[in-house]
Amino acid sequence: MAKLLADALLIMHFLWVVFMVTGFLLAVVLRSPVLRVVHAVGLFSYLVLAVLGFYCPLTYGEEYFRQAATPGFSYQESFLATWVERIIYVENWGAPLWIFRLSAGLYFIVCLTSFWWLPLRRHRR
Repeated sequence: MAKLLADALLIMHFLWVVFMVTGFLLAVVLRSPVLRVVHAVGLFSYLVLAVLGFYCPLTYGEEYFRQAATPGFSYQESFLATWVERIIYVENWGAPLWIFRLSAGLYFIVCLTSFWWLPLRRHRR
């Protein structure tokens, strides 16, 4: 059961990363205020965690359940975990972390300023 929960958290984490990368464009195209706000808050949360040196809470949860299922686990045990881990965790990409943090910060500035250059729609009653 713990392995299943770990894999479920890994998939949720992957989907969240995909949303963080593509969510701004999706929200602008759909003109969705909810998606824009959720995306901006999520990106801001990532930046705060990155600056403070913490991992995403989903990472801690996944690690907890993997340890519960298999003490001393390694990602070589699961095909899914191995490949999704390589995509999600930017440390595996070979570039310094500051490049990813700077990129995320610039992306956040673009997302944040979009509330000025593309204001949220107001619902008419």
